[in-house]
Order: sequence, then C-alpha cells, then structure tokens
Amino acid sequence: MPSVRMVVATDLHGQILPFDYVHAKPFPGGLSKVSTFLKKQRQEAPTLFFDNGDAFQGSPLTFYAHRFFGNKVNPVVEAYNEMGLNGMCIGNHEFNYGLRYLTEIEKQAKFPLLSANIQEQLTGQTKWLPFKVYRFGDWSVGVIALTTPAIEDFDLPWKWKGLKFENPIKVAKNLVSQLKDQKVDVIVVLAHSGIEYDPLKRRRVSESSKENFVYSLATKVPNIDVIVFGHTHRAFGPYKLNNTVLVQPPSYGKGVALIEIADGKVTRVQNVDLYGIEDDPEILDMFWSDHRKTNDWINEVIGIAAEDFVSDTWKLAAEPVSNLYLDVLRYATENEIAMHPPSPFEPITIKKGWLTRRDAFSLYPFDNEPVVLKITGHTLKKALEWNARYYYLVSATPSGSIRPIRHPFVKTYNFETIGGLEVIYDLTEPWGNKVKKAKYMGSELHSRQNYWVSLTSYRASGAGGFTMLKNQPIEFYSPQLLRDYFEKYLSEKGTITPRKERNWWFVANSFTLC
Repeated sequence: MPSVRMVVATDLHGQILPFDYVHAKPFPGGLSKVSTFLKKQRQEAPTLFFDNGDAFQGSPLTFYAHRFFGNKVNPVVEAYNEMGLNGMCIGNHEFNYGLRYLTEIEKQAKFPLLSANIQEQLTGQTKWLPFKVYRFGDWSVGVIALTTPAIEDFDLPWKWKGLKFENPIKVAKNLVSQLKDQKVDVIVVLAHSGIEYDPLKRRRVSESSKENFVYSLATKVPNIDVIVFGHTHRAFGPYKLNNTVLVQPPSYGKGVALIEIADGKVTRVQNVDLYGIEDDPEILDMFWSDHRKTNDWINEVIGIAAEDFVSDTWKLAAEPVSNLYLDVLRYATENEIAMHPPSPFEPITIKKGWLTRRDAFSLYPFDNEPVVLKITGHTLKKALEWNARYYYLVSATPSGSIRPIRHPFVKTYNFETIGGLEVIYDLTEPWGNKVKKAKYMGSELHSRQNYWVSLTSYRASGAGGFTMLKNQPIEFYSPQLLRDYFEKYLSEKGTITPRKERNWWFVANSFTLC
C-alpha cells in the first residue's frame, strides 16, 4: 500500500472565500485555498481530510446565511460536503447558536461530527462518534476527537442542555488503550484545545488547563503518534514531545496540517502555509451569489458618527470606544451597571461619517447576547478584583513615565471595561487589594447589597476565569445579539458622539497610568 496522507484544517470560522468582509479587502486564506491543496494531495496519494472545530460560525457570510437563508444548508457544510470531508471534531463555537442548530448541521452534513468527551447526561453515552478507524491494506489509522470541556464556561447552560463534558485526558487514556488492543497502528488525536505549556519557550502560556490541555495530553497519554490541535489561533510546530508530534495549523484556512503515513508509521508531519496558493474556482463559483448578497448587506449604512471615536487609553481608562460598548449594553438591558470587554484584539478607531454593518462586525466579532445578573456587592468586588489581573507589574519607560505590563496569560478579550461605577485600581497593591475604590452612586459597594449588572453572555457564563459570576441569578436575557442592539441603538440615535467621561482608571500609588 502506498503512503496515505491526512489534511487537517482548524478554526475556519466560516472563512470560505479569500475575502475580508470587515475590512473590505482580499484575505490570504479560506476554504477555496484549502480545496486546491486538498485536490493536489488526492491526486498524489489516498488522502483523508478533517476539520478540527470552530468551522460554522465567525464570518459575516455564515452569519448572513444563518440569519436569512432559512433551511438552506450552512455554507461551510455545503463546502465540506463538496470537498469530501471525512469528519469534524466539535469545537466550542459550534454551540454558539445552541444545540438545536448543531443538530440541524449534523442532518445536513455528509460527514460525521466527532467528540469522545461530550456525553449525554441521561445515558452517559457519547453524543457523537468518539473516533474513526481507517484501514489501508494490513495496517490502520485511528482518529480520536477531543473537545475543550470549558464550553460549559463559555456559553449559557441552555445552549448545551443535556450534555456533560468529561475529562479529555481520562477519556483519551481509555480510547488509546482500546485502539491499541485492537492492533490499530497509528493514532492521531484531533484536539479542539490549545497548549497550556509551551515546551519550546519552557513556560506556561495559558491560565486554564481545563480550556487548554494539549501538553498534558501529550505527556500523560502514551502511544499517541500525532496531536493536531487548535482553538487558540496560534500556529505551532511540528514539535516532537516524547514520542508524540504536536502541530497546530494556522486558522481561517490560512494553512493546514499535513500528515503522511506509510506502512503503519508516521513518516512526515508538516504545517503548510497556503499563502499564494490559487483558489479553487469550483468553490468560488459555489458561493459567488452568497458572497454578493453578504457584501451588499454588510455595506448598508446604519448610522452616523459625528466625530472620530479614538481608543487613546485602551484598557488603561474609560475612553470613547469602550464607553460606546457600555452604552449599547445598557441600552439593550435598560440597566445602569455594566461590564463589557473593550475591542477584543486591538484598539479600534471609529471614523467620523457614515457607519455600516462592517463597523458593527468590527466592534462585535463574537455572537454575544446581553445578560443581567443579580449579584452581591461582595461578588461584584471579586469580579472587579479579578479584572485587575490583566496587568501584573508596572515599569518605568525611558521617558520616565510609568506603564503597566500586561499579564502574558490573560487574553485581551478577558478584560472588562466598567460602566455605572467609579473604580480606581492601584497596581502597586498586592493581589486581592488592587481595587482602591469602587463606588455606585457615590457610595462604596456594600458586600451584602444586591446589584444588577449587565454583561455579555460569554462573561455571564463565567468565562475568562470570572467563576464568581457563574450560576448567578439571571434577571434578564435576550436572544438578540449585541451586534443587533448596536444597530437598533444607531437607528434610534441617528448620529452618535463620543462620550469621553472617565469613571475608571489604573494608578500606581498616586500616579495615573494614562
């Protein structure tokens, strides 16, 4: 039997075509490039093709399809059906629209959904196939799929109702042993999870080993030949740890993992960058009509900005863009106290003039809904204190100014800007005492008093380590997305003007850090 190849994409997030809708420019990735590469591999050798999760949600095109196409097949499923996908590992974003939508996806797909550690609560049986075994002559390949169990911290409980998320390490040990007993020669694990400890840098790179478990998987479960992982959108490897090769391909179809197997042994593992590869004209033709509809829709005007909104003190103090997030959240919930992440990846400037849905997707790349929790002052102060961990040191710059140093483990979207409270953080104070002042309507927060706090659904689920918010009473929830409320807010206001008041900021002793 000649060599067999395996191609794996991860974290596609609906990026089918080589176009960036938010910035209205070409994009160096997408399934159209993956398809070209896949066809070439299949011309040369038998080739399996897998997706490692977070495929169906994340782009304006897939959002438009979800919102307006009714019962039409999800575009990513349609593309994968055409490309002959062999299987897909369930990712956390597959639950964003709820389990009912994922069930519809499964009906549309001509490929199996896979996850070994997601079980039905009532029966204890796996909800989806835990693994697949492929036989080639006298040798075989087993493919196991594992999903981050932190889904229960990312989405509100009714989106995954009836499921439980088992320890992936324990599940993997049992399955690998089972497959080895069945004389399976090569074992590949698809893990929708990141790596919590970087063996190259020799340091932790993740706060949560529940969310990211790949290093533990490689070091605690023997007889795994290759782990292809994802979730964190950071290309990695290939790197051999003990006897296991670790590889994380680039996200959004900018690259794939390529595994070559011959005579029951892995002979090559490669991270393939697809930059410059031609787009498959068949994929382009399939979605040209959807693309035009999406592009026309996203360029529709929805409001006017009277001035530039500039993030000049991004994550150091309240500023116009973060105040806009808070204003929209408070508008959606009709509630005063609010916490919302500032722009999740980098400072955003909203330019004076017409605003379109491209601006809405730039501000709101994630599909979050508004939630109001009823929590005590004690819990609220714990959340504010946890928020301070985003910075862990202060440092003097060459010019003599003092600047904070961001904690290397904390994701940019796991910091909260604050509305309705006056909060001062002092970074020179020890952990647990960094909140120097926290006042509501001029009075310090009272530990036993209840407060109603507006949040994103992501944060209300306890994501980002805000475990003190998990399972708190929900006083309000709307299934409409905050992106939709932004559009409604603009419709009512017509023209928006930057709100420049500062109600929270960081200090070092008496020095304001902005």
